[in-house]
Amino acid sequence: MNITRKRTRVDLLVFGGGFQHTGGIEAFTVDLMRSLSDWPYTKRLVIWGNRVPALEIIQNAGTAVTRSSLQKGCRFALPDLILIIGQLYYFIRARTILFTKLPQNWVFRLLILLLSICRKPMPQMIYVTAYRPSEMWPKGLPRLAGKYLTKILVQADVFRDDIRSMGYSGPVVVLPLIPPEPATTAGPTSRSKRVIKIGFVGRLVAQKNVDYLLAIANELKAAPLEFHIFGGGEDEDALRSKAAATSVNINFHGEIERHSVLDAIDSCDAIAVTSISEGQCLVALEALSRGKPLLATPVGALPEILCSGRFGVELPLNNEKYAAEKTWKLAEEIFRGEWSRNKIISEYSVAFSRDQILHDYRKHLQWSMDSSQQ
Repeated sequence: MNITRKRTRVDLLVFGGGFQHTGGIEAFTVDLMRSLSDWPYTKRLVIWGNRVPALEIIQNAGTAVTRSSLQKGCRFALPDLILIIGQLYYFIRARTILFTKLPQNWVFRLLILLLSICRKPMPQMIYVTAYRPSEMWPKGLPRLAGKYLTKILVQADVFRDDIRSMGYSGPVVVLPLIPPEPATTAGPTSRSKRVIKIGFVGRLVAQKNVDYLLAIANELKAAPLEFHIFGGGEDEDALRSKAAATSVNINFHGEIERHSVLDAIDSCDAIAVTSISEGQCLVALEALSRGKPLLATPVGALPEILCSGRFGVELPLNNEKYAAEKTWKLAEEIFRGEWSRNKIISEYSVAFSRDQILHDYRKHLQWSMDSSQQ
């Protein structure tokens, strides 16, 4: 474990839990910390996981990083527990704790107990939702989270409705994750194509439902389409075997570095998001920032991102024949040059104003500092 020996005050402590290699909430954390480089408060990120290049970016932006390398025992929340116990000093001294991931319930309960014993008053505690609350907490908001979180930031109106229906009475603010910068290089508005390339970028795990994309591809085996999958994960071997057995036109590119995500998107004509559960889905915004239309299932904030068809097509879940029809319809429109890259980028820049969203995050964090009494 990387533990800083010098005991210093921390104004903003960001708890990121398991810090993944290419996750959307991790990319959000990098963008947020970079935007706070000139903020007149001390900042510390507390995470567990492998050392990844993003951590150096965060440190260079003026945020101290404490990382535990322990990853075993996730089922029992041991990495969260060891991290919190080892860095309890900073939790006690923090004026504001920003959770980009909440610890498991029993670990969060222990943290609340220790904070209530060791300090008065309690720190401000803000949570940024990573997934739709009703999908993340099907049995309802954890009791202590509802009691001690002073503010919850959500990415869509339906997320706010979920939180309210669970009985949370504190402030709930609809604020998208920080969107990527729109592409600045001009691209063709249309071009002659023989094959349309449909891309998927993300982890190959059950939640991402890549099996469904294979089923859609199987329905379209005779069409001039290629499917390209960028990512790795626990389901990769099974997906490769299934694709080989059905002879669908799917190309697996393996896990890619975060800095290569935009290149992967640029190599495709449209991006598919077939998840059964999502938050805001950063890759959807990344696709729009590069002028690529979306094929997306109606989960999380994806329906709002699609903007009633302005940025792509909504795919039904559990109906691969109808989803294949909608995929082919979008491909035909791309063939005809009806999806202008430059128009998508222009409208995305207005719908998801990066500068305004960054300003709003700073405003809410400043509110927490002004509200803290320590």
